[in-house]
Amino acid sequence: MKKQSWFVTSFVISFCLFFLVSIYLSWSGAFWRLDSRIAQGNIIIGQVEEFKRLYGRLPENLAEMGLRDSEDGPIYYVRSRDGQNYIVSFGTALGESTTYRSEVKEWRDY
Repeated sequence: MKKQSWFVTSFVISFCLFFLVSIYLSWSGAFWRLDSRIAQGNIIIGQVEEFKRLYGRLPENLAEMGLRDSEDGPIYYVRSRDGQNYIVSFGTALGESTTYRSEVKEWRDY
């Protein structure tokens, strides 16, 4: 009976450790991807601001700055209708995104 109990206990402990390690790896990967996308977004923000400094206006789209502009993303740029502000965003999960709004100059989750 002790041998069987030891086996069950070992199995439960191994399963719990595997589960915890899996959760840690999935979360750390998600945070790394988030940091990577924000870094890419910050590069685009810098390029948009430089374009605005040089030409006195915001670009219509990323292609006007010589960047790949695609509806498939992964990062999106949208100029406001008044041409004074813009949004840079990327999807984080189904129906969720992280967005930079130029009027408040910060990243927020939506």
